[in-house]
Amino acid sequence: MVSTPEVSGGYVRTGASSSSYNMQVFTDEPVAEAGWALKKGKRATRFSDKVRSYLKDIFLQGEETGNKANAAHVASKMKSVRSADGKKMFDQSEWLAADQIARYFSRLSSLNRSGRIALEAATSPDEEEEQEEDYVTEAEEINRRLDIRRQLEL
Repeated sequence: MVSTPEVSGGYVRTGASSSSYNMQVFTDEPVAEAGWALKKGKRATRFSDKVRSYLKDIFLQGEETGNKANAAHVASKMKSVRSADGKKMFDQSEWLAADQIARYFSRLSSLNRSGRIALEAATSPDEEEEQEEDYVTEAEEINRRLDIRRQLEL
């Protein structure tokens, strides 16, 4: 007859029959500190303006080009990106995890869909004048074509 092991105290009893027992003593019992299963309190921290603007620039670049950034790639890039003077752009305290970046991109995407983020690129006054000239030229061209069509219909 095969029996199942019995556990009591620090001993485990296993046996093939009720008359013979194999006794083992466990001395390396794990000791858990009190409250080990309780959740640790999380400290809420805000992203610095430098981190926020860096992530927003990457997000807007992805929206404009269609080549959207991977959050894991951005997280690893944050650790090594350098400014123009050769110093690291972000301290270790400013580094973010990939899931933090993904959540931030998600919030930016939601704001973008609702129209709260302007995707427009800053244009100089010279560029605005060129665009106005293009519109005027295009309008004149359309008027000429309409005049020619009216003359041909007569």
